[in-house]
Amino acid sequence: MPHNPYQDFLVRVLLPQLPERGQAWLRTQLEKLLSEKALYLAFSLVPRFTGKQPLAFTAAQLEEAQQLRPGFDPGNWTSDQAARALLLLLHAPHEQAAGYTALLDNLFATADVNELAALYASLPLLPYPETHVKRAAEGVRTSITSIFDAIALRNPYPRDYLPEPAWNQLVRVQRAR
Repeated sequence: MPHNPYQDFLVRVLLPQLPERGQAWLRTQLEKLLSEKALYLAFSLVPRFTGKQPLAFTAAQLEEAQQLRPGFDPGNWTSDQAARALLLLLHAPHEQAAGYTALLDNLFATADVNELAALYASLPLLPYPETHVKRAAEGVRTSITSIFDAIALRNPYPRDYLPEPAWNQLVRVQRAR
């Protein structure tokens, strides 16, 4: 099932915290998700099966997250965010950045607020990080708190990739809160 260290980590943390129905559904998605159309459908169905409860992390799991990706702290993630990140990682093996970025652009364009928060929170784990800079800068400019928090809090992506003007915007908004 898992194909990269981020997937493996999220599976180990998430699956035990899901109800049996959610575990079965997510395993099926991870094993059989073959098309982009199926990804779009699964991405929207996630909370029906996983719920939206905050995930419980042990200190060791949070340390492992830091080791996998410096600055990565999923301590404020919910079950639906983690499941959506897993689906994105599963669909990651595009040979070209353009194909993967187009897939993400389609998801961003049709996402509801919770889906957007999951997309922004997932940015530090996704392939082709340099192609997501404009999208991350958009998240910094939002007036929707949950989306701003997903990109600004406990997320190493802005520190590592945002250009100075977008970084300054993030810091100004953060201080104003």
